[in-house]
Amino acid sequence: MDLCKFPEFEDIRPEHRDIFKRYFSLYGKKSCNFLFANIFSWKDILKFRVSSLDGNLIIAGSQDGRAFFYEPVGDKNTAESVKAVFRHFRDVPGGIYVKGASAGFVKNIIGGDKSFSVAENRDDFEYIYLTEELIALKGNKYHSKKNLYNQFKKNNNYRYIELEQAIAKQCVNFIDKWCEERECGLDPRQAKENCAAKKMLENLDYLELRGAVFEVNGTLSGLTIGEELSPDTFVVHVEKAAGAVKGLYQAINREFLEKEASGYKYVNREEDDGFPGLRKAKMSYYPVELLKKHDVYFSG
Repeated sequence: MDLCKFPEFEDIRPEHRDIFKRYFSLYGKKSCNFLFANIFSWKDILKFRVSSLDGNLIIAGSQDGRAFFYEPVGDKNTAESVKAVFRHFRDVPGGIYVKGASAGFVKNIIGGDKSFSVAENRDDFEYIYLTEELIALKGNKYHSKKNLYNQFKKNNNYRYIELEQAIAKQCVNFIDKWCEERECGLDPRQAKENCAAKKMLENLDYLELRGAVFEVNGTLSGLTIGEELSPDTFVVHVEKAAGAVKGLYQAINREFLEKEASGYKYVNREEDDGFPGLRKAKMSYYPVELLKKHDVYFSG
């Protein structure tokens, strides 16, 4: 199938999967934004639409009432494509901006062009780790994590169960309960993240995702979902655990990577979205890189 041509846009549909995957694999983006599973799971929340311009894939959406688009995925006249999108949306209330632009995009496409302004977005940085470190948990810096993991194994009877579509409904119920206990309805960001997680579960096979469920003392108490981002990087999209089970988060993190990601050099655990607790937790695993992302505005 062919995508519509800019300035027309179309809604994200299941049949777009192979088109997206082809573009993403050829262009080799490092960001988790450029995975079809993320686009598809967030499509209703962020109102994603797609178009084709000068051989580039243009993905546009809206967040908090503000229109945005991702850096074009392609290799033809990318700078002109960016300006064309900005000019098309110049009369939209609040305008439009490039969300999550990479450092390479800022350097090579924006360059010294004074018609653009660029701002780092710390809440959008992605956390990159060495997979072997998160599996081994060696040394003083991981001492507390290893302790919690060992306590969990000592104090609980648990089963690691490979996530399959057949048990996904139970996991949807678990996420609803997890969200209710944490009063997600009071924080729209958390509620949206949980909706996206449920969309992944409901479409697990179609999206070709991998996952695991942790049954602790006979009760479904945790789950995680991920996939390959690139030949050397695995990405973890979802990780949730019952807070009352001490050490469960550490167990999920370590055992899922050991079973599903040991062949990858890096693991990308996505962004923290500005949640202080989540930022503290992600930093406590000592990322080897914070993948910087930027918001880009145009005044030309």
